[in-house]
Amino acid sequence: MSCNPVNEQPPNHQLHFDTIINQATTYIGNNQPKRAAIFLDSAYQAFPDPGVKDIFRKYENLINIYLNYDLNTAKAELYTDSVFHLLKNRKAIYKNEYASGLFFLGEVQMAEKRYTEAFKSYYDGRSFAKKNLDDCSLSIFSNKLGLVRFNQEQYQKAIPFFKEAINQNKDCKPGTGFDYLFIFPQTYLNTIAMCFERSGQPDSAIIYYRKALAFIAGKTGSFPKRESFMSSANGVIYGNLGGIYAVNNNYELAVKSLIQSILINDRPGYEVHDAQTAKQKLADLYIRHSKFREADKLLNELQTYLSGKAGMSPNSLGIRLKWLRLKYEYHDKKKELLKAYPYLQKYHNSRDSIYKVDKELKNIDIDQAFKDTAQKYRMKLLNKDNQLKTVYLFAAVFCILMIITILFFIWHNLKRSKKLNKQISEHNINMQMTLASLEQSQEENIRMMMIVAHDLRNPIGNITSMADLMLGENDRTKDDLEMLGMIKTSGQNSLHLVNDLLRSNSQTKKLQKEPVDLYVLLHYCVNLLSHKAKEKNQQILLYAIPVTIPLNKERMWRVMSNLIGNAIKFSPEHAVITVRMEEKPESVLIAIADNGIGIPLGIRNKIFDVFGQAKRSGTAGEQSFGLGLAISKQIIENHGGKIWVDSETNQGSTFFVELPR
Repeated sequence: MSCNPVNEQPPNHQLHFDTIINQATTYIGNNQPKRAAIFLDSAYQAFPDPGVKDIFRKYENLINIYLNYDLNTAKAELYTDSVFHLLKNRKAIYKNEYASGLFFLGEVQMAEKRYTEAFKSYYDGRSFAKKNLDDCSLSIFSNKLGLVRFNQEQYQKAIPFFKEAINQNKDCKPGTGFDYLFIFPQTYLNTIAMCFERSGQPDSAIIYYRKALAFIAGKTGSFPKRESFMSSANGVIYGNLGGIYAVNNNYELAVKSLIQSILINDRPGYEVHDAQTAKQKLADLYIRHSKFREADKLLNELQTYLSGKAGMSPNSLGIRLKWLRLKYEYHDKKKELLKAYPYLQKYHNSRDSIYKVDKELKNIDIDQAFKDTAQKYRMKLLNKDNQLKTVYLFAAVFCILMIITILFFIWHNLKRSKKLNKQISEHNINMQMTLASLEQSQEENIRMMMIVAHDLRNPIGNITSMADLMLGENDRTKDDLEMLGMIKTSGQNSLHLVNDLLRSNSQTKKLQKEPVDLYVLLHYCVNLLSHKAKEKNQQILLYAIPVTIPLNKERMWRVMSNLIGNAIKFSPEHAVITVRMEEKPESVLIAIADNGIGIPLGIRNKIFDVFGQAKRSGTAGEQSFGLGLAISKQIIENHGGKIWVDSETNQGSTFFVELPR
């Protein structure tokens, strides 16, 4: 045992640091985030030897402070780097903490609106969690991938991620905690409803808001200490549901839902901020239906909230802006135009200020802009005659200059025409000579290919025959038989390939087709090439369903093996290669995607040509002959299908094959 010492990690002190973190949380709750950060640093410095998990909890809380309370994304990113430094060479031991580090990195990038980078960080975190954690832990990463799409306003693309998070969350065990058993699943349902709402599908949104309410009702009594939070969540969803009913002009249900939301959350210890949003929706509804007394009461309550400490925070800017607009609409609807106008003016000025912060635009004074426009218009009316005369004068001068310029170019071109005609004749002669040389070179290449293909037939045939004979022996193990079967199949397919090369310049005979299950064919190709991927520590993922269509099995196997083999060849180590099949009404679409070196634009149109000279070495120096894609295109077109590629340099390639059903 002394020859193999155990690398012991420093012990953790959970109970001690629970007390410290609870105190820091209290400071945050009292709107003192800076004091919370200082307290955490001081408390940790006073402790002699914290463990790895102890230190991780400190970084976790500091990142939360600088992302959500004392906004400073630069500091949040520094502490995220500290997490990775802490876990260097330890991620196999602290798997949950390492996955959380990738999650923190995505949160920082989201806060800085670096959506593409955030999506990559969350995706990496989910990939790590898939290999090392349970499905329950995966749900937060799927949710965050959906939120990236949500913030990019790609709501329909976000919904599948949230649904996936719901399915993964179902694997959470009873002792997982309140976050995983309540907060996360009801949030996923609520966010799906918001996606449908913003996509203009109110009926689907209502369905998911009701599912969220049913979920909360089903959890009643499960968490006695968190009943206030659960009630607040109920109020938030009622507010969202009331907004949908208002848009659908369902006045009675809208008023009922919004009043219920306000009754729940408009009190200390609940979601008071959300209650103000519900009040705004209800006030807007009352104004539209000329219920001025009820609307005035709500607007006065909103004004009282906005005058307090919470109303002065940056999070209340949206509420303040909408309150100004509602006050304008309230007085405008009552025909009190003199009272309405100042609120409209304040609304525009406040909106411009918010745009200045959010979009880095200059603050525009709307009224002054109107005044300037009117003044310019009056000046144009006063000087109309002079301006017209000036325009006519400039137009005449411009036309004269253009005529002189055109005449000069005509004279110059006539002078050069004889010289250019002579040069063109010489170029034509040179091009004809070059074309003849290229045709001769192509014929020589074809002859060479025929010779090589012909000479390969005998050794490949011998290998296939030997494998067939060895398969007939009785004392072979199961592994030997499986390997010999693969050698025989590969040899037979190689012989078909050689025959196709020999026929590549002759008229293609009619394909012999049979019903083929594409799922079985793709699964076989992936299994056959998995050893090749393992040599580069790569992973091949297959997403397919059983679909049977008429094909020439051997030739289609050749196409798929070539495309997957290319993905392996041109991808770096540890890459993920995805083979995905999609069933359409009249066709089947297969996509092979990699994260490799991509295809430069200059050779993208040449990769499907037999002699396109688009050959490149693989990422591990693998040799390429440039024939596979040309043959694949010929096979796909003979099946009545299409093949194309979507690629970016150093970003990977996706080859698409569409086959008719």
